Amino acid sequence: MSKDNGEAKPGDKEIILASEEVTRRNILAIAEHAKETRRMTAELLNRVDTLQNNLMSRERELGAIKKQLAYLQQKMFSKGTQDGD
Repeated sequence: MSKDNGEAKPGDKEIILASEEVTRRNILAIAEHAKETRRMTAELLNRVDTLQNNLMSRERELGAIKKQLAYLQQKMFSKGTQDGD
């Protein structure tokens, strides 16, 4: 609409409809982006949980290996040195 007399100029209706369509498409794109972001976040959280579980498992395994090594070292070095070696 024209600002000077409040009457619609030729093409104003088309401009308004085009603007509304662009706005509608932008809102749909924002909603799709938010949906995809939530999906990706959930997937990444799942991967982080899996990695944390794997890390804790490896830490337990490493602890067990360290205990075994300490036991073997104790057994080996508790014999002491022997003359003639």
